[in-house]
Amino acid sequence: MPAGRAIVAKTMRILEVGRTPYLSGYFSGVGVDRFDTGPYQNSTAPEFAGLLALLRAIGNEKYDLIVCEPNVRRRFDALSRLLFSRRIFSERPSISSIFAQQLFRRRLDVPIAVVDMEDHSRIAAADRYLLARCTLYFKRELPSDEWKLLNGGDGFAGRSLRSNKPLRAMMEKILPISLGMSPDGEAFAQSMARPEKTSDVFFAGNVHGMPERERGLAELRELAVAGVKVDIPEQRIDRQEFFRRCAAAYLVWSPEGYGWDCFRHHEAAAMASVPVINAPSIRPYRPMRHGSECLYYVPEKGALARTVLAALENRDDLIAIGRAAREQALSFKRRSEIGRYVVNETLSRIRNTG
Repeated sequence: MPAGRAIVAKTMRILEVGRTPYLSGYFSGVGVDRFDTGPYQNSTAPEFAGLLALLRAIGNEKYDLIVCEPNVRRRFDALSRLLFSRRIFSERPSISSIFAQQLFRRRLDVPIAVVDMEDHSRIAAADRYLLARCTLYFKRELPSDEWKLLNGGDGFAGRSLRSNKPLRAMMEKILPISLGMSPDGEAFAQSMARPEKTSDVFFAGNVHGMPERERGLAELRELAVAGVKVDIPEQRIDRQEFFRRCAAAYLVWSPEGYGWDCFRHHEAAAMASVPVINAPSIRPYRPMRHGSECLYYVPEKGALARTVLAALENRDDLIAIGRAAREQALSFKRRSEIGRYVVNETLSRIRNTG
């Protein structure tokens, strides 16, 4: 059981503000209210009534914790996209998608956790006020040098920026987080029977415009010609079939996508297969250990093929590694555990600095 779980109390009230329900419904007996900031057809009260309700909710301090996502775009960019999209004529637009997070510019006595699951490795200038106001900022694509989060069109995080004392204090708020498993992946993993291994390596996914995937796919096809049992579907398959074929493979190739962290890493592990992943380009949350829970390879020509061939020399070892990978995924990469991590770390920070 992860340390600190007991901090999540059944009497807690949590307010979640964002497009994605990371926490809602994951804590039995814990009240999680959600303020939806999706731009269209969301569950928030129409127009400004929703914003006023949010303002009252955060103003009366009835919550123990607020969890919010960062802004997707600058306010005026978001407004123009909302107003000039064709969807405005067929779906109910929501002003709350643009202005909800702006209410957190004011100082609050309630702890705030920002959950940033975006694919990019930066904190936009438009979101730096959230870094200043929050208790902790959880970033999925977190560089090993977290100062690089501040790189962007407004400049490079050089020496002068790094010596800024207020900024240095803010950087200490940043912690890694993971997408973890999808809900359907978690459900499949927990109910599946252990299937017979019928392939050596499995991969299914988009490769167009993704250099690491394009290079690796060519290497897997060469391995297939050489006699390795490579399972690459020719047509798109549904999620349930994807999970079944993960479970039936000794190895699942899981290259990075738009971000390094992805569902596939953890879902393949949960199916008791061994994920084969290009070496982390970020500081991951609860990373799998090379050789005991996954296999990492350096993204250079021939490295994937060499890693696969070396691993297949002992399939019994791969069965043991797959079991360890499954235990790691079910212990730390379920969404409920990630939600608990966000809550516990945030409340611990308040407790330790209060």
